[in-house]
Amino acid sequence: MTGKFIVYYHAPGQFKGRGEFLRLMLEDAGVPYENTPDKLYGQGAWMDMFRPSAETILQETETDGADGDNGGSDDGAPYPCLFPPAIFHQPEEADADPVFVNQVGACMIYLGDVLGYAPETPEQRARANQTLLNAQDYIAEGRRTFHPVKDTMSYKDQKEEGDRCSKEFTKERML
Repeated sequence: MTGKFIVYYHAPGQFKGRGEFLRLMLEDAGVPYENTPDKLYGQGAWMDMFRPSAETILQETETDGADGDNGGSDDGAPYPCLFPPAIFHQPEEADADPVFVNQVGACMIYLGDVLGYAPETPEQRARANQTLLNAQDYIAEGRRTFHPVKDTMSYKDQKEEGDRCSKEFTKERML
């Protein structure tokens, strides 16, 4: 599959995080891609959890004259998205619509389909999706050890609690 791919994720090159799964799939397939934190934060952001208040967004759309023809959002976002990472894909085919997907699992399923990694039978797809969702649950549980007090707080601001939770997770949940 050719075309343009963009991975939207925090601070490219500074840490791996959930965006790494998408980058690894693209790199394994030998597909070039861009990696950017653009449009993640603040005014005009595409990620719902990093945007200004609903009141601010409504004010912006009233003054910007948004027409609502952008995938279901009236503020310029390509489609309602909660958190990064997200993948943008513009296939090379002239009549192909661009695709914008967020959530690691949904992005990986899409990339699996377009890059040729997707299983062929319903049974194989069910097993692959089961493995993906189990891994996502495990990763989410492990991530909580770095943010045990509050998800939006920096790790360094909750390091003492994080160290305790990491030791507990390692002892009780890791095989």
